[in-house]
Order: sequence, then C-alpha cells, then structure tokens
Amino acid sequence: MLPAGFRSVALLTLLFVSAASAADLTEQYERDVDKVAAASQEQAIGKLSALLKKYRNTRQEPVLLARLAELQQQQGAILFRVAHGNAHRTAGKQAVQLGAYNKAMKGSIDTLNALISRYPGYEEMPLAYFMRARAREELGDKNSAAKDYSHLVAKFPDAPETPPAYMALAEFAIAANDHSRAVALLTNVEKLPDNPHYPFALYKLAWSHFNLKSIHKSLSYIERHIAYYREKLADVAPDGTTDSALVSNSLMDSATFYFEGFEQGDSAFPASGALKYFRKLETGPALGKMLLRFTRLLRSHAHEKELLTWKDELLLAEGNRPEIMDVVLTVYEHQRNKRQYPQLIESARDMVRIYDASARNAAFAEGFRSAQKVLIETADGLHSVIQKNKNADGVKALSANLAAIYDAFTRIVEESDLRVPRVHYNLAETLFLIGDYPGATEHYRWVIEHGKWQADPSIKAIAARYEVLKQRRLAGVDVAARPFSENSDRKPDPIFSEWVSWVDDHADRAEKSDEKVRGDNFLFEANRALYAQGAIVDATKRMVEFAESIPASKYAIPSASLVLDTYLASSAWKDLYEIAKAFLDEKAWKKTDFHARLQSVAADSYYKIIEGLYKESRFDDVLKEAERFVAEYRGNARHTDCLNLAGKAALAVGRPDIARGHFSRVIVAAPQSQNASEALLARALISEKRHDVAAAAADYRAYLAGSKQKPKEFDALRRKTLFLAWLSADPAELRGALDTPVICAEGLAEDCDRFRALAALGISGGGASERAGNLEQTSAALERVRKTEGENRTVWAALALEGVKHLSFRDRLYLLRQVASGWEDADPLVKYALLPNLTVSIPRAFQLNRMSMAQTAPLRAHEKYITRRVEVIREIENAAIKVVKLPWARIRAEVLNEVASVYLDFTRELAAIPAPKDLADEDKVTYEDTIRKLVLPFEEKGQEMRRKAFEIASQFLVEESSVGTITGPFFAENPSQSKRFRSLADRKLPQAPVATLDLEFLDQLDENLDWRSLMKSPADESKPGRKIRKLWAQALSDRKWQQVAFFLQEAAQLRDENAVTPAVLGLMKALTLSVAGARGEGLVELENARSGLDPRRGALATLLLVHYAVQSFSPPKVEELLKQLPAEHLSRDEASYVAALVPAS
Repeated sequence: MLPAGFRSVALLTLLFVSAASAADLTEQYERDVDKVAAASQEQAIGKLSALLKKYRNTRQEPVLLARLAELQQQQGAILFRVAHGNAHRTAGKQAVQLGAYNKAMKGSIDTLNALISRYPGYEEMPLAYFMRARAREELGDKNSAAKDYSHLVAKFPDAPETPPAYMALAEFAIAANDHSRAVALLTNVEKLPDNPHYPFALYKLAWSHFNLKSIHKSLSYIERHIAYYREKLADVAPDGTTDSALVSNSLMDSATFYFEGFEQGDSAFPASGALKYFRKLETGPALGKMLLRFTRLLRSHAHEKELLTWKDELLLAEGNRPEIMDVVLTVYEHQRNKRQYPQLIESARDMVRIYDASARNAAFAEGFRSAQKVLIETADGLHSVIQKNKNADGVKALSANLAAIYDAFTRIVEESDLRVPRVHYNLAETLFLIGDYPGATEHYRWVIEHGKWQADPSIKAIAARYEVLKQRRLAGVDVAARPFSENSDRKPDPIFSEWVSWVDDHADRAEKSDEKVRGDNFLFEANRALYAQGAIVDATKRMVEFAESIPASKYAIPSASLVLDTYLASSAWKDLYEIAKAFLDEKAWKKTDFHARLQSVAADSYYKIIEGLYKESRFDDVLKEAERFVAEYRGNARHTDCLNLAGKAALAVGRPDIARGHFSRVIVAAPQSQNASEALLARALISEKRHDVAAAAADYRAYLAGSKQKPKEFDALRRKTLFLAWLSADPAELRGALDTPVICAEGLAEDCDRFRALAALGISGGGASERAGNLEQTSAALERVRKTEGENRTVWAALALEGVKHLSFRDRLYLLRQVASGWEDADPLVKYALLPNLTVSIPRAFQLNRMSMAQTAPLRAHEKYITRRVEVIREIENAAIKVVKLPWARIRAEVLNEVASVYLDFTRELAAIPAPKDLADEDKVTYEDTIRKLVLPFEEKGQEMRRKAFEIASQFLVEESSVGTITGPFFAENPSQSKRFRSLADRKLPQAPVATLDLEFLDQLDENLDWRSLMKSPADESKPGRKIRKLWAQALSDRKWQQVAFFLQEAAQLRDENAVTPAVLGLMKALTLSVAGARGEGLVELENARSGLDPRRGALATLLLVHYAVQSFSPPKVEELLKQLPAEHLSRDEASYVAALVPAS
C-alpha cells in the first residue's frame, strides 16, 4: 500500500488527468459535429444549386439565390471552426488552413453578386448587401466591404441591417484612427436606443471621444453605457453575467478617462476629485479596482506628488478595502524603483497600519503575503548592498531605512515565522551599522537567548554593548598611564559589569578558538575600561594575567605595555626596571618590536636615574654613570642621549676637551639624530671659542644642513658660518659652505656672492687663486661688477683687476673707479684681505693704460688727435683723483707717478712730431713755437705730479720697489734735487745695525714674550693673550690675510682686558700693515708704538725707522728721527751708524 502522502499525490494526478481527458473528449466531439454539419451543409448547397438551375429566371430564383448565399456563409463558419480545431490539435505546429473557408466565402460573394445584379428590386436587398459586405470584410477586402456598407446605409436607412452596417463602418474608421468619422457614424446608432447595437455604440463613442481628447464627452458616454447595463441588470443578479462584466470593464475605463483629463491639466479632473467621482459611479467591490487602476496610472506617468497624496487619501477614506494594500504596494514599488527611501519607509509603515486594522480579514491575506514578500526582498537587497559598501558615503542613511523596513516586516508577520530569527539578526546588523547600538544589542541578544549559543551573535552583542559603553564613556576612552596612588574602590556601572560578564563568558566558551572569535580585543578593552574607571590595581593584575596566559595574542603586548606605563607614571624607576627585565624573559616576544621596547625601557629607566643626577648638579656622578650606561647599552637610543648629557656635564665642570669628546661620539654614533644636531652646535661653539675656526665652520655647516627649520630662522648663524669658513683660509671649507643650499638660500644671496668673489680672488687660502687673473675669470668678474652694488661691487672689481692685462682701457678705469668709490663701505677685514692684491693691481692698471696710449689715442700733428689725447689723459687723471683717496701711501705714490708719466710722455711725443713737410721756413718756426707753448703746461703738470709722488714715497717710507720706480725718473728729470736727496744713499755708510720689520724684530721689541718659542709651543687656552698672538703670528707667516686681520681685532679686544699691551698691539699692527704691502702705514704704527716701549727697545724701533728713511731718500725724516734717538741706549755699532749719518743731516 502506498503511503498517505503518495496516495494524495496520486489522487490529485488522477483527477487532473481525468479533467484533461474530459476536456479533450468534448473538444473532439465538437470537431466531429462540425465535420458532420459541414458535410450536411455541402449536401444542402448541392441540392439548392440544382434547384437554381431548374428555376433559373423565375420568381423563385432570387429567393433561392439568397438562401444559397446564406448556406454558403454558414458552411464557411463551420469550416473556419474546423480549420482552427485542426491547428489547435497540433499544438501550434501547423498553421491554420483557411483555404476551404475562403473558398466558401468567395462562393457566397459570387452568389450575392448574381442576386444583386440580376434582381435589384429584391425585397431582401439590404440583407444581401450586408452579407456581401461581411463576406468581403472577412476576406480582407475592406474597401469593397465599406462600399457595400455605405450603399446599404445610404439606400436603405430604415433597414434592420443599417445599424450593424454603421457599426462596421465605425469600426473601419476607428482602425484607421479616424475617430471623428467614427463618431459621426456611431451617432446614427445612438439615435436608436432600442436597437441591440445601441450600448455598443455608446461604448465605442466613449472611446472615440477619448481618443479625440474630448474627456468630458468620453466620460459622458461611458456613464450612459454603465447606466444602460445597470438598468438592464436591475432585476437580475449581476454577478457572473456578461452584462456585469461589461459594467466592470466600463468602470475601469472611467478611471482611465478621468486620469486622461487630469493628465491634460483640465481643472475639472483634479487628482483630488477622483475619489469623489469614482464613488459617484460605483460604491461596491469594483470601486477598489478602479482606485487601484488610478493608482497605477499615477505611478506609470510619474505623478509622484499626487501619487502620495492619493495613497494617503485612500488610506483614510477607503482603508477597509482589500485593494488598499495593492495601492500601497504600488506606491511602495514605485518608491523602491526610484530609491526614495524616506517615502518608502512611510509606505512600509502604512502596510503595518493596514495589517493592524485588518489582520483578521481573510480578504486581505493575499495582500499581506505580497507585502511580506516585497518587504523582505527589499530588506535583503538593501542588506546585501550595505554589506558590500560598508565604507561608502550615504550607507548610514541607507542602513536606517533598512532597519525601518526590517521593523515593518516583523510587525506584519507571525513570530513563529521561520524568517524571523534571520530578520532579528539582520536588523541587529543594520542597527549596528547606523549606530543604534542599544537596539543592535537587544536583537543580537534575542538571537542568543532564543536558540543555541553561537559565537557570531555573541561577539556582536558584546561589540554593540561596547559601543553603548563608549557613548557613555564607560569604555573605549583614551587611557593614560596613571600611578597606583590614584586607584579607586568605586563599583562599576551595572551595564558595564554585565558586559564584562558577557566578555568573560564568551572567552570561556570560545577558549580554543582563535583570538578574533575568542574576543581578545574585548578582554583587552574590558581591562582598559576598568583601568580608566580607576580600578588600576585590579586592571593591572588582569592585564598581567592576560599577557602571561595568552602571550601570543596581539593584545598581550599592549596589555604589558600599559603595565609598563603604569610603573612609569608612578616614577618607580627601580620597579620599572625589574618588570621590564621580567617581560624580557617571555619567549613569545623575543623577535618582536616590543622586546626592543623592553630593552629601551630598561635603558630609559637607567637614563632617568642619570638625568636625576644631572638635575641635582652632581656632574661628576653623571660622568661616571654615563660611562657605565654607554658600556651596557651601546647602540641603544638612549646611548647618544646619555653622551649628550655627559657632554653638558663636562662643560658645566669646565672640561671642554672631555665635552668635545662626548659630543664627537654622539655625532659619529647618530649623525642624523637631534642629539647629533645639538652636539654639532655645542662642539662648534667650543671650537669657535678656541678659535679653531675651520672646525667651527664645518660643524655649523653640518648643523645647518641637517636642520628642519627654514633658512631665514638661522640668518645670523648662516652668516657666521660663511664668515668662519672664509676665515679658516681653507678653500674647500669655503666652497662647502657656499655649496650648502640651506646657507646660500633666501636672505643671504648678497653675502654668498661676496664670499664667492673673495674665494675666486684667492683670499680663502694663503696663495693666489689658480683662476684669478685669467681671461674667463676676469670677464665674469667684470660682468658681476656691472650687476652688483655696494661692498660686493668693490670685491668683484678687485677680482677683475687681477686680470688687468685682459681688460680694455676704459674697463680698467671703470674698475679703478669702482674700487675707490666703494672702499669706505667695505668691511675692515675685507679691506685688509684685498690690500696685498690692490697694491699691485691698481698701479699696474694705470701703467698698462699709460703704455696703451698710442693705441687708445694716437698722436698726430692735427688738432683732433691732440684734443683726443688730452681727453683720454683727463679720463686717467679723473680715475686717479678717486684712487689717491685710498688710505695707502704706496698706492697714492705709484698712481701719481704713473699719471705724471702720462703727462710727460705726451709732451715728449708731441715735441717729437715733425713739422709738416710743405711748411715754409717761417711757418716752421711758428709751428715749433706753438708746440713749445702747448707742451709747457703739460710738462709742468707732469713734473709737479712726479714731485708729489716722490714726496709721498719718501715721507711715508714706502717699499723700496715703489721708491725705486718713482725716484729714478724723478731724479733724472730733477738733477738738482737728485744731489740733495741722494746724498745719504751715495755716502759709504756702515751696515745698518737693524733687521727688517718682521717677527724676529718683533721678538726684540716685546719685552714680555719670546715670539720664537711662542711659535713652536702649543696654544695655551688659559692664557688668551699668548694664544691670540700665536694665532696672529702663524697667520702672518702663512699669509692668511683674513686671519691676520681677525686675530689682530681679537688682540685689540684683549688689550681692553689688559691681556695685550697697547705697545705690543701697535707693533702687531705695524707688522700686519707692512707685510700686506702698506709699509708706510705700518711704520707710522711703529713710530706711535715707541712711546709704550722701554728706552732701549724704543731706540731699536727708531733705528729701524731711520734705516727705512735712508732707503726712501728722505733726509728730513732722517734728521727728525736722529733727534729722537737717546745716545745712552745705543750700542757701539748703532752709535757708529748714527754718527755716519749726522754730517748729512
């Protein structure tokens, strides 16, 4: 025996098969009947055709023809059904075969043609025309059919066949979209209210007017159509009848017509008036369908505002109809398609309101099922989208909508529904996503409490409650390490305690799972939250247990880290060191960054102890402990911190060498660190104080190069670095400074430009630059002179004059003027550094210009040539006027000497020009007299300038080379003067018992210092006077001019501090100027310094001055100096030398 379930299926199958078999049998029976009828009809047609032959041209013939046509059309109808039955039996595989049908209809047309043509007066002629028209219409010959219908209505207006003919013609017009003609034709049937075609005419008139956009008439005809059938159905039960269906159909059409009026903007058909109008037509069940039709029309034509208003109106006025749910669903689906989620949520709530009002009404059951289906589909779709796009913009708002939809679903479904748990879970997910954490917690816990425990909803309930706690600042707050002294015994909030119990319970249940499932993060957060609420002791204990029991958890190290920080906050350095050592033994952390941090904490705690010593000014202890720290924690980040601290401690106790050593170790160990930056600055200051300018410059440069601050914030330091790099006299160091971007950046362009010129000039080292004086360098320097101004122009001009031989006549004069004009504005150190170069280049420039006069201004026996030469001489003289304002006697004397030669060369050249050959003897005399008169003033001026040059040279006792250049031509041009001034030089004098003005002579004059031993001994930082004099002397020996000038300035400051006497400073100045090429000014300083010397050393200084005066052909100066010599302080040789000079005085 079959099981009960199978028996039921078998019974249903049997019933279905039986029903299907019965239907097939009925259809087959009808086909068989049609076939028999067709055969019978064929026989009748045959018999009638025989009779027609018999009664041809008799009174019976038209009757027989009419009957034959009727039989033929009946046969056609039967054949039509048979053809369609055969096609149906093949399930559509075979097309409908209408050949027999068409043949029958054509036969009837032939018969009717014979009848109409032969018997036009036949009394049934209207029927004949109607039948022929219908046959032609069936065969598709509508034009011929229309002619027959038109003839019928025109010739036989009162015939019974006329109304259907009008209907047929109207149908043709409607098919052709000629609704105006259709209306005109149908109006003829409208006049016949008793005709069976009348209601159909009304219906077609309604639609034709609708298509003509005449809504008022359209609705009028549909109302008459409805009224007609309602009157007809008044006395019968309407349900299930054809007439009842026609009424329902028209009622639906009325909704369509009204909507069209609304669409047209006709004020007679507002959407707000639709319900009232529809109620006028119907109040029964059909009204619900009308309302739904209108709803769908509003939706399909996108009348969103009216759609919402319409829905709300129906909910209020017709909410008890089953179709109201379909109305709301229609609106809902529109809103869903448009993603109008706020409005969609309101529609979902409408469904809930309908459910609350009609849950027990069986008529609503299908609507509720549809609503549930739509809501869950919408929710699931939104849930999927949200899960895939959790981080996208707008997801939170979308999630709020999803939550509302889930909520609506749960309110229109039984709790026993299998979909409910999933909905609770999804609702919890959604509520969590939108931030409704209390709601999310509730629904996650619902899932846990209404079924088997599951890790997923459990951990998510914990996460949701955690967010609630965070909002109430009971968890998730920033936890700053606090000392144990701030521990509190206050009890936690109940919901927090409940959450902690969930966390612990979850961890126990999921103990063997991975840390994500186990909830290590929440265990960690629970401990942190306890800590934040003041339970520091308990929380620290839990964190230690957690870290030690699950050391592999990613939250173990953060827990241990907070433990360390707590001890750190408690300033328990010894305890912190011990706990760090204990944690260092954990094997799971050996290869982690935390292990390195533990080592760092141990080092930090040790460093803090040393730092405390420093704060207590126990500097010796700092130095001792720092060495021990460095030995134990070499390579640790605190290594350089400790060295830096030791360096500061060494400075504090006055041990700069030790400090320098510590700072150097910092720089080597961590060159890119902040400590290194500080060490560089400190070491640079030590070096600068010790006058190790090269080292100071290098450290300052390295400090600036590694600085993160903007260049302009270091302007003073950048300038100092440039100056020290130049002062170091190390070309590489100066180039390094100039090439450092942070130094030669915004604000220091002018300074860097000046030092580039000094570097090119060779004043960055002891010798001349390899490039100075070459053509390329000279051209570049000249270009810079034209583009710069102030002190820089002076320096670039000096550089350009190094290549004086490459310059043109006027470029030399231009540069000479620039040097002279800018000299007063130049820095004193720069002036001194330029002096050795300018004492050579300036006279050389004038010499070259003098020698190029023949090319620059050729001289001919012609006025324009003479005028041109005079103009050029004036240019030279004008430049000389500026140059002789320079404070150097040697330059003044040599320049005046060259200008004198320019004048005298001019006179000689002019006098040597022969007279023109074609002059008469008397004209030649006149010409020679004119030349003599022209030459005389120039000759006198030249001789006057030569005399002034000689006076300056002899008065200031300038260098022998310059004296020789001047005295040679001067004595040659002035023989009488030569005898007087050469008297001493021509006399045979004993060798001068004096040396030259140099360091050895300085050693003789300085009674307090042995300069020879000073040069060989190391600098003594404890004796600044000796140190400065040593540095100055070394620089002087090395010809490092900027250092010579700088250390002389330093010595001048020490004079103010009584470390260097005024007399010694004067001697240093004398030697400084003399060695640089300004001996005349140096001897003035020597002459002035004598007053600070003892008599014997003063006599030595005077003897040296006498010696230089003899060499400078200056008897007056010799006589003046001899009077100042104390005879009692002279040696025998010195006295002999003086005695030999006296007669000449």
